[in-house]
Amino acid sequence: MPVAPAILMPHADDPDWLAQLRAEAAATSIAAAARRIGMARASVSLVLSGGYPAGLDRVEARVRAKLMDQVRCPAFGEDIALAKCRAQAAKPFSAASSRAARLYRACQSCPHRPPILPHRPPILPHRPPILPHRPKESADD
Repeated sequence: MPVAPAILMPHADDPDWLAQLRAEAAATSIAAAARRIGMARASVSLVLSGGYPAGLDRVEARVRAKLMDQVRCPAFGEDIALAKCRAQAAKPFSAASSRAARLYRACQSCPHRPPILPHRPPILPHRPPILPHRPKESADD
């Protein structure tokens, strides 16, 4: 049985997304894992070896989206399931709570928003028209 290279072995201090990337590369290959997340093989190899010169935020986002079905929600401030993200983005505006309204506004400009969902202006509740103020007529005139 072939021995896995050291970069594919799990490390105790790996974040969950990096452990998932290592597991994917060990199960298939570094090249296959790179193709699956849409990155170059050399870049994934550098990430796994700890020598990637750029920030890891984009790599983490790709791994979460492609291998873990998770995205970082800017509105919630945490990782959520991609299905939950898409379902929330597809919801119409709701003024039921301030949290729902903030979430709707955040989804409109979210980088994870599916491109097939068009921008929808919020549906505002119907309010009666405001009539202009008319001064009372005096009986002296």
